[in-house]
Amino acid sequence: MNARLAAQSKKQSKSYADTKYSAYETEEAKRKRLSPVALHAVKKIYEAWELSQEGQAVFLGGVSVSTLNRMFKDIENSQLTQDQMTRASALIGIYENLHIIFRDEMSDRWIGLHNSDPLFQGVSPLSFMLTEGIPAMLKTRSYIEAWRNGL
Repeated sequence: MNARLAAQSKKQSKSYADTKYSAYETEEAKRKRLSPVALHAVKKIYEAWELSQEGQAVFLGGVSVSTLNRMFKDIENSQLTQDQMTRASALIGIYENLHIIFRDEMSDRWIGLHNSDPLFQGVSPLSFMLTEGIPAMLKTRSYIEAWRNGL
């Protein structure tokens, strides 16, 4: 290959690190890219579970209702913190697994029903998570995943 053709080829090819969704993407860039997707999903979950705005704000880490409204008004330009991404991930996992288990309206009702399992201590999984925060969200997700997998 002549030198001119080799130089032109080198200019046109991008390294993997230069691609849009690179393995070398910073955490902040990844959160910026994934935040709108997470917020769209979380908004759908909030609607399905009929959560109050105050409950919605608690699930996103205790943001104010006005901040929550701003985020949902401009989803494409909102960026979640790492804490909020963890919360969104837990909610998405819970929602998805409940829809795999039930496949009917119970998939959205179950979260609000009182539960006698020792994990929930007689309260609804929703109340458990709102009161106890991220640890409860992650425990609830693990519980539902284990249930889905027959454990």
